[in-house]
Amino acid sequence: MGVHFDGELRLTEHWRVGGRFDSYPQTKGYSLRGRLLHELGDGFAVGPEMLLEADEDHDTRQLGLVLQFPERAGFRITTSAGVQRGDDGDLGGYIGFEFSRDF
Repeated sequence: MGVHFDGELRLTEHWRVGGRFDSYPQTKGYSLRGRLLHELGDGFAVGPEMLLEADEDHDTRQLGLVLQFPERAGFRITTSAGVQRGDDGDLGGYIGFEFSRDF
């Protein structure tokens, strides 16, 4: 069982900030993500993101760049890439793909 919060706030005509928080009390786990997106026009947006994840067994931090594509047929596609550091301190790259739809 967990708790999920997700939201976005428009700061100006071209800037918006978004975030997500997930908590899993049984494993003392959480995931926290924040993004600052600049709208480029035609539905494209780009900006930095930061992600922190931890539970009893691991601790991961990510810092990267996000590219959001225009919405098509009700679906939004977002890609991200950056640097990840795990509990052992090793650095590595990551890439991510998100597919979302508002209901």
